[in-house]
This record gives sequence, structure tokens and C-alpha cells, in this order.
Amino acid sequence: MIEYNKKYSPRLRIRYSMLNLKKDDTFVNIPLFLADRTEQLIGYVQ
Repeated sequence: MIEYNKKYSPRLRIRYSMLNLKKDDTFVNIPLFLADRTEQLIGYVQ
């Protein structure tokens, strides 16, 4: 992941998992049950 960030410099990185909704700097963890609301959630965190 570190090499990816160096090469592409994304504004936001998204991961879908069973963990709770969480944002750390440019990394957003979205719970699987909220996957259908990704666009809405990204609007809140940017």
C-alpha cells in the first residue's frame, strides 16, 4: 500500500470490510453493509 501511495498519490483510499466506518487521513474503511452508500459516504468524508 505504501508503494501504491508513492506512485499514484490518491486523494482517498477506500477499503470494504467487516470493520466499522472509520477515516484515518486519506484512508476510509467502509463496512460491507454500507457498500451501496459509498458515494454518499465519500461526500461526507472529503
